[in-house]
Amino acid sequence: MPAGRPTSYIRDYCDQLIEFMGQGYSLTAFAGSIRVSRATINNWMAEHPEFLEATRVGQAGRTARLEKTL
Repeated sequence: MPAGRPTSYIRDYCDQLIEFMGQGYSLTAFAGSIRVSRATINNWMAEHPEFLEATRVGQAGRTARLEKTL
């Protein structure tokens, strides 16, 4: 039986993250919007390859949005 608290990660967060960051928000802001800590986001990135990829796509979208507004 595994010890520790069960994860609150759901795969839908990948799409939500990409959309959220595409609006110019950061990973930390996303964490706040779903009521988890940034450390939790970091853990999910380490444990879920699809979430790590979503953060990379989200960061690219965020950069594009920010550069467009300059």
